[in-house]
Amino acid sequence: MTQTTPGANAQMCAPFSKSVGESSIGSAPAWDRCLIIETSRPWSGAVETSLTFPAPVLETMERAAKGGDETRLLCVAPDPEYSEAGRVNVMLFSRPERQFSRYDKDEYRAPREIVPALVDALLTRNGGLDRFETYRRDTSAVRDVLVCTHGSRDACCAAMGYPVYQVLRRRLAPSMNGGMRVWQSSHLGGHRFAPNILDLPEGRSWVRPEEDDLDALINHTRPAGEMTHLYRGWAGLHTPYEQAVEQAVLTRQGWDWTSRSASGEVIAKSGDGRRVEVRISYADAEGRQRAYEAVVEQTQNAPRIDCVSGVSSEPSPQFAVAAITHLP
Repeated sequence: MTQTTPGANAQMCAPFSKSVGESSIGSAPAWDRCLIIETSRPWSGAVETSLTFPAPVLETMERAAKGGDETRLLCVAPDPEYSEAGRVNVMLFSRPERQFSRYDKDEYRAPREIVPALVDALLTRNGGLDRFETYRRDTSAVRDVLVCTHGSRDACCAAMGYPVYQVLRRRLAPSMNGGMRVWQSSHLGGHRFAPNILDLPEGRSWVRPEEDDLDALINHTRPAGEMTHLYRGWAGLHTPYEQAVEQAVLTRQGWDWTSRSASGEVIAKSGDGRRVEVRISYADAEGRQRAYEAVVEQTQNAPRIDCVSGVSSEPSPQFAVAAITHLP
């Protein structure tokens, strides 16, 4: 028997989540590699089942996953400025093998018919990438900001994501003189936090921005501590506990923190798993290794609903940093 959260009927999931005070920190998808393929609309609810998506790519991803190399898949919609007729933009963001602050980026603009072979070479690294060199593009200095507008997946993403996309694309991107592209993206996860933004190559996720927050998120015109309530977490950290501590560090250190090479680890956990000790290690401005250690507690759960129906979903765990120490 389904249950309905009191007062939740006929609500969209994102306004409901905000109304009950659900924190987004710790919910950012973590990944080592993210493959982004430009895919024309319309999109299905699962974008990889869209008629416009190159189906053989899924077979390649499945083979790579069996070999231990799982890759997150996202799609972006073509853009009049960033796209070329008959060609497809393909981007792969990969975690470096060391502490890092940015994901490594490979980008190609290739004929549609060779995209599956290109993806196979990118993911398997079988030595076949040389034949695609003519399609490689050096966009290492370009920032790619993805905004989820995947309305066929969840109504909140379109209703709340598209206005944010428009401001970023029409007002802020042109001011960057080619240094930033803004894309409409497929599902970034967590539609109840819409609007959802993924900032690459950093790999940081931001949610619920109002229009007057966007300049601060992009250009850091306000202190980081005033913005971290909109923070979902860093994809480079694999547990919500590490993401919660990294949020606290970003609040303390300010925007300069985003340029520090860092890593995280869980160093102890209580028997019930609700109290966790975390270490975030990083290289300071002089290259010296430093660290923060903190205790994170899983607190109450926040109620969740499905969009419009008001039917309750699994509640969301919430996390609080109970203590944090900066090690010399």
